[in-house]
Amino acid sequence: KGTLSGVLGGPLLAEELTSGQFGVGVLGAKNKKVFETVQPLFEGTPLVLEYQKDSTAVAYASVLKNIYAVALGIAEGLGWGWNGRGWLCARGLQEMSRVIKALCGGAEVIHGTAGAGDFFATALSPDSFNHQTGRQIALMGKCEAPSEGCRAVGNLLKVLNGRGTDLPILYALDHIINQDADPKTVFENLLGVRA
Repeated sequence: KGTLSGVLGGPLLAEELTSGQFGVGVLGAKNKKVFETVQPLFEGTPLVLEYQKDSTAVAYASVLKNIYAVALGIAEGLGWGWNGRGWLCARGLQEMSRVIKALCGGAEVIHGTAGAGDFFATALSPDSFNHQTGRQIALMGKCEAPSEGCRAVGNLLKVLNGRGTDLPILYALDHIINQDADPKTVFENLLGVRA
């Protein structure tokens, strides 16, 4: 019969789930039977599941939200206000859509719970390790304790192998994390404004 598999994504911060707050996960599976089998396991728990057929896009969204959460942490650490971080969130979502489109074509996933929902929770929560890592990069000037997002930047660029265009945030992070560029200078150039 073959093995049925799926990928779980979405805004599922462990600190909130363990304290009894709800979270909405997205189970990406090509075969909906996987979702129908797994969903009843979470009845009576704080975890609610949604179904998404494009498991590959859900998997990529889970990686991308970590990367772009680091960027939001850097912006906060550099003292950017909500206006600047709002702009960075919007640009980040645009870039994530471009990356997924280049890799697997399921860009619409970015606009749902597995994409935008997970990204906002990870990028803005003080409980997020990727967010905290970004703040530390801004304060220390370099990445001393890499998070999942930091580790994924170089690998994602290798996987992209030149596919996808207009990804200035991703390349800015690569310069900071993998080439030891100064976060303040890189982010000033990213915005195109000297603060």
